[in-house]
Amino acid sequence: MLKQKSNSNSDNLGKNDQINAKQLKQIILSSEKSLPKLVSSTGEEVVLSQSVNDALYKILEAVEAGIQVTVAPLDRDMSIAEAADILNVSSAYLEKLLDREEIPAKSVGSTRYINTKDILNYKINRDTTRRKGLRELTNFLQETGCYAK
Repeated sequence: MLKQKSNSNSDNLGKNDQINAKQLKQIILSSEKSLPKLVSSTGEEVVLSQSVNDALYKILEAVEAGIQVTVAPLDRDMSIAEAADILNVSSAYLEKLLDREEIPAKSVGSTRYINTKDILNYKINRDTTRRKGLRELTNFLQETGCYAK
């Protein structure tokens, strides 16, 4: 899983991070015929596999764009607090979503856990619905003359 947090003012990602990401992307792109390798300070070398190379490239794209990135496995269960953080909602609000069964959850004793895939699917659907609603509202406002491009 690649979790991205929008960061338009780059508070936590400095310009150097973005420059480094751009440089590393160029190295990856220029290594079309062979995979890049990492070299440790002791000289130990590791050639990156294609899947690691592809994942690294996606991460570098996000960093270059000023987006904070977290990498986590898709097949793990997470706590309410972790899931709420991904959705950028309170734990109490997420509990209500779980109570309404809008997101599947497992209970172990009195604690509920949510699968990462389920949270990401909910987030994608929610964000798609929001964007559609905003487009419709913008179109309506433009048609009525209340909003100009």
